[in-house]
Amino acid sequence: MNSVLTYDTLYTLPLWQSMRSITLEEMSSVKLMNRLDTKYVLTEEEAMTLLDSAAAQGYRIQVIGDIRAARYSTLYYDTSEREMYISHHNRVLTRQKIRTRHYADTADTFLEVKNKSNRGRTMKQRIHIPQSNYADILNCGEAITFLAQRTKYSPVALSPALATYFTR
Repeated sequence: MNSVLTYDTLYTLPLWQSMRSITLEEMSSVKLMNRLDTKYVLTEEEAMTLLDSAAAQGYRIQVIGDIRAARYSTLYYDTSEREMYISHHNRVLTRQKIRTRHYADTADTFLEVKNKSNRGRTMKQRIHIPQSNYADILNCGEAITFLAQRTKYSPVALSPALATYFTR
């Protein structure tokens, strides 16, 4: 396999189409707000082997309607001194991330606070916010209250720092 595994090519794979699915409603019972995250870089061949193994072990693909890979955009917030980035870069074990995330396929938008513990565990708290506040959390009273209660950062000290766009 010498091709690049993209969103479009993923959808053409018989394995991807045949894997059992789990709905968004069923996912609400899965505890993902408190978890350990590990990320890997794989070749296409390794990814296919992993998908085969996952399917054989009963792993399922989250489906929203008939969409088997969700599109979303994320906007990370930080202070003007980039305190959160520097903590991450310097491998500070206990740290926070603040972000908004918009799911294109459902039109849901959330404000999230992620706390990473000194044991590598990620604990996420989030609230639904209007899409209009995705890049403008300071004009959302509920967002300001949420941040004031859950972060060590003053909400007014935060501004957008990094935007990402993914399909997964």
